[in-house]
Amino acid sequence: MQGVREDLDRAAAEAVWRAISAELEGAVPAELILDVSRLSEGFDEFVSDLTEISGVSVVPLLSFEQLQDESGLRAAEAARVCVVPAFGSDGADLRGVRELDPLPLRKKLEALGAVDVRVRLAVVVTPRGEPALEGPEDDLDPLTAAATVSTTSTLDRTFTFERAMTWSGRNWKAGDSLALRWVDAARLHAALEEMHRLVLPELAGWDLVALPPEGRALGLGRETLLRYLEGEGPGPEVEVDIERDGQILRVVLANQGPFVTAVTNHGNWMQVWVDEGWVRARDPGSFDGLRRGSVPGGNWREGDSDRLNGVRFTEVYLGPGERVTSGWVRLPSSRSKANVQWNLTLSDGSAVTGRIEL
Repeated sequence: MQGVREDLDRAAAEAVWRAISAELEGAVPAELILDVSRLSEGFDEFVSDLTEISGVSVVPLLSFEQLQDESGLRAAEAARVCVVPAFGSDGADLRGVRELDPLPLRKKLEALGAVDVRVRLAVVVTPRGEPALEGPEDDLDPLTAAATVSTTSTLDRTFTFERAMTWSGRNWKAGDSLALRWVDAARLHAALEEMHRLVLPELAGWDLVALPPEGRALGLGRETLLRYLEGEGPGPEVEVDIERDGQILRVVLANQGPFVTAVTNHGNWMQVWVDEGWVRARDPGSFDGLRRGSVPGGNWREGDSDRLNGVRFTEVYLGPGERVTSGWVRLPSSRSKANVQWNLTLSDGSAVTGRIEL
């Protein structure tokens, strides 16, 4: 609803329930969620009346800004519980997700601490694009291979196409731009962790909006979501295979699971270095990029000379089940000890890391 009129009374609640009952054709819903973008005086009484008339729990959906107003608090108190859109894609399925940013969650909900109300927090997992995507949305991997990525975006990332391609059911020309916002398992995990740190108000649970369709690859597909809820993830399941023949080696880095990395130009990498001597590499292999540098004390320092002891292979995005293979790296000698290290950044800022010494 866009709003409700000022003279709400029990007759209005009865009329609303008759209309809903007709639509349901005799079915009884588990609850009714009322989403009203503009509140009015008497809305709290309307919630109470509708609950009594229907015999069904009526839960108002209230944004962070509505909870700063007495009418919003009264509506929440009348129902004893409310749903608040708190995380995920704004402008997709629910309103108000990013209201009162950059305040932390506990500050956004502080007003509820004064009333006897439990809160359910909603995470909008539906992705959003500008221009809008009609879906179903494809995996990000072909997109990152065909477009440059910028963090200067109206959403999370902007992709500028370097060549023509078809992606998510739409034809894109070279030079076209697409801004995207999405929720993957790492973002969902971070949201749930922040919710569970709440002391007041009491957390009554959380809602996901909406259940992803089967096969969706942008953000959370249904299978990936179910595997996360069963305890897997939220980061990639990394397997590293090293092929060495004397003084040359090659590394295969594989994501064995459905969970993915962030889209980043700098945060996903695998590097090879030696403590003594210099290494050489010219081919990134199937990685997106190759950089050269020195690694004093294990800390990367990029350089452009031939006398460098490390090479770093970079990947913008490691997708579900993806394998990337480095080009050949030449070590100082067949007896040289080498180090292989990797860092895969997740969308919540955490990382999956590892190191092998040869």
